[in-house]
Amino acid sequence: GKKLDDETELQIEALMACGLTEDVASPADLGRAKRIDDAQARYVEIVKSTFPRNKNLSSLRLVIDCANGAAYKVAPTALWERGADVIPIGVEPNGFNVNEDCGSTAPARLAKEVVKYRADLGIALDGDGDRVGLITNRGKFVDADRMLMALVQSILPNYPGRTVVFDVKCTSKLGALVKQFGGSPIMHRSGHSLMKQKMRETNAILGGEFAAHIFINLDEKFAIIKSFNTGIDQPDIDAAVQRHAPCDGRCQRFVCIARDKFGFVAGWHVSVPRNIGR
Repeated sequence: GKKLDDETELQIEALMACGLTEDVASPADLGRAKRIDDAQARYVEIVKSTFPRNKNLSSLRLVIDCANGAAYKVAPTALWERGADVIPIGVEPNGFNVNEDCGSTAPARLAKEVVKYRADLGIALDGDGDRVGLITNRGKFVDADRMLMALVQSILPNYPGRTVVFDVKCTSKLGALVKQFGGSPIMHRSGHSLMKQKMRETNAILGGEFAAHIFINLDEKFAIIKSFNTGIDQPDIDAAVQRHAPCDGRCQRFVCIARDKFGFVAGWHVSVPRNIGR
């Protein structure tokens, strides 16, 4: 179930470009699709199993925005079955409205609903359900930097020395926080398949991208709820995160020169005295 690496994908594309006329499987040897009628229920059980057995969500009111996408049934169901009072939005897909003014890419509606219903937390997914954004009970959006920082503080004290992987778009303050809490930070290329590959290589306990793909390599998923269910504005985290100002002309010229010299640029992390350029 692992995504192919870039090199393997390029090899497959090269074979396809040649027409694939040789060494192809016969029709009888091709794979077959099989329908699993209870796939949704199975998936809900898998999601629920990631919560520690001695914890539940019975004290929380959650608003979840499923972006009219893939998780529009399983996500609210999993949270409800773990005891939460769930208010779902973005759960009316019609084949055309995925991510349309909803979900993690457009969290404004979710923020309003969280305040309206006096919820403890808002959860925003994207269309395919693999990115997450959070809204505190005060209607404040929590970006991936802050989510990762909260998870570092919740998880690393119990696993000293373990690695945390994050991409070049994250603030450099994240690496300093990982060290402060006894971990080993690794800044890596953007791309969720690349992040997961690096996590496997380093046996990392936590990883994430600024694009809000978050990976937790243990049974500690509850930590992300625990960190934000009070809706507090996380002053310690706010103090640690350096805000990202737009890159000025000099930085843009630097990136253009670098791109001309090295070719494709997957991401740059340029630290300057007062800002970070990406």
